[in-house]
Amino acid sequence: MMSPEAESLLAKNRDRPPRPTEGARARMKERVLVRAGVAVAATAAVGTATSASAGTAASAGLIAKVLASWKIGAVVIALGALGGGAAVLMSSKEAPAPANLTPPPISLKGEGSPVTEEHPSKTAPVAEPEPTTEEAAPEPPAVKPETSAKPVPRPSSKPTAKPDDLATEADLLARAQSALTSGDAKKAIALCDEHAAKFPKGALAGDRDRLRARAKAAQ
Repeated sequence: MMSPEAESLLAKNRDRPPRPTEGARARMKERVLVRAGVAVAATAAVGTATSASAGTAASAGLIAKVLASWKIGAVVIALGALGGGAAVLMSSKEAPAPANLTPPPISLKGEGSPVTEEHPSKTAPVAEPEPTTEEAAPEPPAVKPETSAKPVPRPSSKPTAKPDDLATEADLLARAQSALTSGDAKKAIALCDEHAAKFPKGALAGDRDRLRARAKAAQ
C-alpha cells in the first residue's frame, strides 16, 4: 500500500495539465518574444533610456516566468495581457499630430492699383427712337344730353273753405234736408242746385250730391 504522502502527490500530478511538447513550447516562446519586443519598442519610443532598459529587464523576467510555468492557461493569460498593454501603449503614444488647418495667405495681385472710371462723355451715344407717325383716332360723336323729364303736376289740394262759406253751405243743405223731410222733394232739389252753383267744390259737396240723389228718388 502507498503512504498518504505518495497518494497526495499522485493526486496533485493527476490534476495538472499535460506537459506541452517541444514544438508547442518553441511556438509559445516565439509569440512571447514578438509581443515583448513590440512592448519594449513602444516603451523606448516614449520614455528615456533608463526607463527603456528597465522595461526590457521586466519583459525578460516575465518571459522567464512564463517559460518556467507548466500551465498553458497562465501562458495564454500572460500573452493576452502583454498584447493588450502593447496595443494600448501604441495607440495612446503614437497618435498622429493634428493637421494644420490654417489656410495659406492669399496674395492679392494688383493691390492698390487705381481704378479707372470712364468719363460719361466717352460713352457711346444712345440712338433715339424715331418718332412714329400715327393717325389721329377719330373723336367719338358727342352724346346729346338727355332731356329732363317734365315734372308730373301734383293734384292741387282743395282750397280751405272760409268760416262764412262753410256756414252758408251748411245752411243751404239744412234747408234742403228739411224740405225733403216734409215731403217737398222738388224744393230740396232746388236748394241742392243753388249750393252747387255757389260752391261747386265746396267742403260739403259730397253731402250735397247724396242729398240730391235722395230727393230725386223721393219724387
